[in-house]
Amino acid sequence: MEKKSTGVPLKTKVRFTLKVPYQNKPNAFVPEFLRRLKDEGGFDAEAWFRLPQKDPESKFSVFNVTGTLPVGMIGELSRSPFVASVEFNDDSL
Repeated sequence: MEKKSTGVPLKTKVRFTLKVPYQNKPNAFVPEFLRRLKDEGGFDAEAWFRLPQKDPESKFSVFNVTGTLPVGMIGELSRSPFVASVEFNDDSL
């Protein structure tokens, strides 16, 4: 039987897009989302910013977020209803 590793999890740089409904108060929601992601998943945010609104009738605010995340958490991040896309590119993988 194989033993589970007790080492530090392998991390990779990620960029993802958050699509936040306006009723969720985006400027409060995003920092809270990132704090939960750090506490529960080990995410280290580098930067986040609101992308320009393309349609005045849009019901969402869209944010671009970059940082590092344990590789094992990428799938969980991608399943969040607020995450529209996830990109990661790490030469070490």
